[in-house]
Parts: sequence; C-alpha cells; structure tokens
Amino acid sequence: MAQDRRLPNRWSRYILLGVRGAVGGDRFHSLMSVARLTHFADEMPADDFEEEGLAPQEVGRLFQALEEIYGMRAGWELARLAGRESFQFWHHGFGSMSGLMDSTIPLLPVTFRMRLGLETMAEVFARYLGQSVTLDEDGDRFSIALNGCGFCAGRWTQEPVCWFMVGFLEGLSDWVLGGESSTGRIEEVQCMAQGAPACVFAIEKPARWKRRA
Repeated sequence: MAQDRRLPNRWSRYILLGVRGAVGGDRFHSLMSVARLTHFADEMPADDFEEEGLAPQEVGRLFQALEEIYGMRAGWELARLAGRESFQFWHHGFGSMSGLMDSTIPLLPVTFRMRLGLETMAEVFARYLGQSVTLDEDGDRFSIALNGCGFCAGRWTQEPVCWFMVGFLEGLSDWVLGGESSTGRIEEVQCMAQGAPACVFAIEKPARWKRRA
C-alpha cells in the first residue's frame, strides 16, 4: 500500500468487517478503542472507491491492538481469521471486476488456477491500493512480495506479524482451488516490521499439485 495515502473505502470496509467477524461484534468496539479508531467502529467506511478509509499506520495499529488485548499468539490467530473473513467480502466486491469469478476457472489445471488467483490479486492491489506486488514461482512454491506493505506499517517486531495477509492468502487458495486441492503451508518469510525491504509470503505446492499440473 502506498504509505502516504488512505486506502479506498471499500478495502478499508472489508478489512474492518473481517476483523469484526473474527473478534465478534461485542468486542469490536473495545478493539477499535484501543486502536484509536472508534470513528470507524461507529460508522464503517462506505462501499465505494473514495480514498477516505484507513491509513496504513492505522491498519498497523489495528493489528497491534489485537496483540495487546489478546496476547501475541492469540492476536496473530485472530488476525489470520480476519484475513480469511475479509477475503470472502473481497472476492465478491472485486472478483467480478477482475475475472476471478469466471465459471471456467475450476476447469483449469490446479497450479495454473493458483497462479491466476495470485496474479489477479496482484492486479487488484496495484489498481486500487497502489500496492506493488511481485510474484515468483519455482518448482516447490509461489512467493509473493508486498513492496510497501500496510499491514505492519509503523511497527518494529522480532517476528513476522502480517497474519491478516496469511489468512487472506488462505482464503484465496481455498476459493480458487475449491478446498479439495488446497495448498500446503502458507507463511510470511520476511516482514518489513523486522526491517526487511518487503513483506514476503511463501505458498508451498503439495506434491499432488505436481502430478496434476
């Protein structure tokens, strides 16, 4: 995400809806109070593309607040669940614009489907978020680098903390692949909060993919 601009309302709305779904409505207001984002708890951003939503620093603060309230490990798990929840909104809100809801996708080879899903995500992130995404692939895994990641903006940590994005990629994988051919492990291997130049996520290819690609 561009660090000097606010996110579009729609993407901000989907992040917040995902977080609310993960923690529950009763606890959402408390979380937003700790994150100093009560104005968004009372009124969600509109479902449009005006850049009036969350600032990257506010996104980082939101996920830091999860860790402060629930503890580091539980906060990470809630962020991961929020990412999965958010993807469900994202694919309905953006998928039809990008071809991700094309009915022919399930007919494609499994590795090609995953690559197409990641390429589509990168295109949407670039178009609507100003987010540069680099996608690489080798025989064993896909690698996705977010250059200027906003999920850890303003944070300095000893471990990777972009668990929201891990969950988002899990949601994308499950949807694109239909569950029965889901990926291997998805993990963040580099994080800007640790001083890395980009946040990098690795998606393992199970052995069965290689037989069916």
